[in-house]
Amino acid sequence: MKKDIWALIVIVLVVIAGGVYYWVSPRGATNVPVSTAETSPAEIQVLLEKLGQHLVLPMGETPEIGQIDDPVQAVKTQPFLAGVQKGDVLIVYVKAQKAIVYSPARDLIINVGPVSLAPESTSNQEMISASSSAPVKN
Repeated sequence: MKKDIWALIVIVLVVIAGGVYYWVSPRGATNVPVSTAETSPAEIQVLLEKLGQHLVLPMGETPEIGQIDDPVQAVKTQPFLAGVQKGDVLIVYVKAQKAIVYSPARDLIINVGPVSLAPESTSNQEMISASSSAPVKN
């Protein structure tokens, strides 16, 4: 009888621990390895003007911009980034919920897709999950 009670207690604790883990773990989000080193407003403007020649950009919002430092790790953690090279940029429009991967060196849009940020996120250093769409080639 005591064995049955202890077995039941262990099972209940395992189920509770699994539920807590599920509840607090991020769902559908992945850390994207990008650097967000300070970029001057002039550099950002030039980058967005080049990108704007290929794609209509959301208006009335300043995007979060991060540079891809490790393309191999970036693709491992987020398949949305397939085709990136070191120095490519991830541009995230939070309000418009749009992510753009752009290569300034190649003047090429690598990918565009919707983005959903974890509720407490305020920048692309946080958890970013972008749904992959077909790469856009210009």
